[in-house]
Amino acid sequence: MAEGRADSVADALLQLVTDGTFPPGSTLPSEAELAERFQVSRLTVREAIRSLASTNVIGVQQGRSSVVRPVEAWSPLDPRLLKARGRASGDSLRLPKRLLEARRTVEVGIAELAATRRTDEHISRMATFVDQMRQAHQLTDVPRFDALNARLDNATLLWKAGVKVGVAQQDAALFRDLRQAAGNEVRNGMSWDDALRSITLSTAEAAGVADRYGSLEVGKVANVVVWSGDPLEFSSRVTHLFIRGKEIPLTSRQTELLDRYRTLPPRY
Repeated sequence: MAEGRADSVADALLQLVTDGTFPPGSTLPSEAELAERFQVSRLTVREAIRSLASTNVIGVQQGRSSVVRPVEAWSPLDPRLLKARGRASGDSLRLPKRLLEARRTVEVGIAELAATRRTDEHISRMATFVDQMRQAHQLTDVPRFDALNARLDNATLLWKAGVKVGVAQQDAALFRDLRQAAGNEVRNGMSWDDALRSITLSTAEAAGVADRYGSLEVGKVANVVVWSGDPLEFSSRVTHLFIRGKEIPLTSRQTELLDRYRTLPPRY
C-alpha cells in the first residue's frame, strides 16, 4: 500500500468530517463500507484512520465503531487540522491569522533581546555575513546565499543569547524529524533538558496551549511516548504510545510487512 494513498483517504475522510457528513460525536461506517466508498483496500482505510486517530480526530476503540472526536480535542499544531478547523469555523483564515500574530509577537521579542544583548563581536560577525551575502547576490550564487542563512546551530545560538527556543515542523509527515533537530541542538551546545523542552513545552507555550499540552502534569492531556532509550538518540524507538491516556497499538503496514518477511518463505 502506498503511503500517499492512505494520506489521500485520510484527507478525504477529514473533509467529510468538516462538511458535516460525519460530524463530531458520530460513528464512522465500517472499514468495509469506507473501503468501498473510497475504492481502496481495508488496510488502506485502517492506515488512514490510524493517521487521524494519532491527531485525536478519531477515537478508536477495540470491538467498537470509531467515533469522530470534538474539534477542540484535535491536535492543535497539525497543519492539516488547522486548515480543517478553519473550514469548520466558516473562516478558513482565522487560525492562520492567529498563528501569524503569535509569530510576529515572538519574532519582535527575539529581535529586542538580540539587540539589547549584542556584543561588538556579534556585530562584527553579522557584518561579515552580510558582506558574504551581498557577494553571493552579485554573483547570483543562490546555493551560497542560502547556505549563509542555514546553520544547524541557529537554535543553540538563540538559546545562548537568552531566547526561549521552540522548534516545530509544518509538515505533519516530517514530525519524526523533530527529535533529530533537538539532538542537533544538544550537539551544538544546548543543554539536553532545554533541547527536549524546545520540542515540547516551549512550542506549546508559543502556541498558547501549554495549559493542556507540552509536559507531563496533572490535569493536562495524557499524550505520552515511551522510548527504548534517549528520545533524542536517533536509534531509540517507541515502545509505548498513549493518546489521551489510551494506549495506541504500534502496528502499521511497515511492521506487518516486517513480520511477514522476517522469515522466508513469507507468512500470509
